[in-house]
Amino acid sequence: QPRTDDVDGWRVDAAVQLVGSTYTTFLSLLREAGGAALAVRSPGRDALWAGGAAHEVVYGSAASVLASGALPLGLKMRMGATYLPFLARHARELTPHAPERAADAGLDRESVAAWAVHHGGRDLVDRLAHPMLASYQGVTPEETSAAVFHTLARGGIGVEVFALHGGVSAWADCLCRAVRGMGGEVRTGVPVHAVRREDAGVVVSHAGGEERFDAVIVATPAPVAREVIGDHPAHPWLSAVSIRPTVTLALLLDHPVGVRWFGLSFARGESKATA
Repeated sequence: QPRTDDVDGWRVDAAVQLVGSTYTTFLSLLREAGGAALAVRSPGRDALWAGGAAHEVVYGSAASVLASGALPLGLKMRMGATYLPFLARHARELTPHAPERAADAGLDRESVAAWAVHHGGRDLVDRLAHPMLASYQGVTPEETSAAVFHTLARGGIGVEVFALHGGVSAWADCLCRAVRGMGGEVRTGVPVHAVRREDAGVVVSHAGGEERFDAVIVATPAPVAREVIGDHPAHPWLSAVSIRPTVTLALLLDHPVGVRWFGLSFARGESKATA
């Protein structure tokens, strides 16, 4: 969600902090709204904690991953010999814009944990899949389909990473200005209580009363959407969507921390390690 807080004069993104070049629709919309200059190329450096130390990894660089000291030699050899070629062979099926292709190709029948045990070894799960999924998606390899992980891994090979100048909410402000510039109306900060369908369209109930629209897009987490739409055919589907809460901690420091990487993830079993 595009939320940016102001903390002692510093802009802090509470949820989304970086966007990848694979977010093609988002970046296209940003350009159309006149906000292309907001996207600033980030160095894209991350780090993986393994063996009691942080090992730097560069987004979009398979060579960086293969050279990382966080991965055992056997895993790096298997990745170079089998896993990276596997991703290349299935490039057409592993696209976030058409997830049905992976299912049609038979790549979505088991969790990535089960797939890795059969094809790549347990260390692929503990040293690669677990830190990626737990850190950025908030899920484990055992509850993530192989197709989802393969798609993320395929996209990560050549990804570029962007930060948004002024915070991620700057793009929402840019979009609002573009809509108003075309004669549209945008209102923010208006709590919506309910959305209900009627023969002539959709009625939105909010703090100021009710308004009728031809159509409405409900873009909220599933539990909020269920509450807002009430008795709607999509309600059972939304009830099956799992939501896991996350916490954002912002630390304002009086000097640089002395590292080049943006994020730090942990190999499985090392989340309690200390430097």
